[in-house]
Amino acid sequence: MNSVAAIIPRNWQRFALLVAAFFVAATISCFLPTPDSWSDLRSQWAPPAAIAFAALVLFIATFGIYRLNGTVFKVQAVILWLLAGAALVLAVSSLYECITFLHQVRGWHV
Repeated sequence: MNSVAAIIPRNWQRFALLVAAFFVAATISCFLPTPDSWSDLRSQWAPPAAIAFAALVLFIATFGIYRLNGTVFKVQAVILWLLAGAALVLAVSSLYECITFLHQVRGWHV
């Protein structure tokens, strides 16, 4: 018997897989090097951009769960959309801060 199937009920496995994939992608994206950056954290725009991309992919992948029959799948979809939405808002705000900082450093006007 599969150990994951024994721990997680069958109707929650897809939900757990999407949550785990999102957190793995977010963790890996934190280590992405940003080209042309320096030690200031505000110049690191690649990690928030990758997290925003992972959140958008989670939004799209969640629609597959939402289309399944059953109330439990609708609840799972809402939970995933809230998680992805919160991550997307935080990532985009961080990305905006990075871009604004880079514009100010390079002498551009926003």
